[in-house]
Amino acid sequence: MPYLPILDVLKGYFDIEEGDREPAIKKKLREKLRQLDEKAEVVPPALHEVLSLKVEDDRYRYGWAPLPASLPWPPGGARPQGNRKEAWPW
Repeated sequence: MPYLPILDVLKGYFDIEEGDREPAIKKKLREKLRQLDEKAEVVPPALHEVLSLKVEDDRYRYGWAPLPASLPWPPGGARPQGNRKEAWPW
């Protein structure tokens, strides 16, 4: 796998050891991220995915994402309906 070195860095940073179970790994992720930002409540789903953990965020798993109001829309173009990535103009 081309991203194995990145996995090694992540596992080292979050103190994830061989044999750690998923709940223990998720706890380590939350605690370390809270050290970086006290307001951090959610571990990014992509981090779970890269570490082969179960992703519980349906919006991430099924391609839903919020549409930021600040996106530059084409002149005269209508804003896409819904939050599906396929509706985005780019």
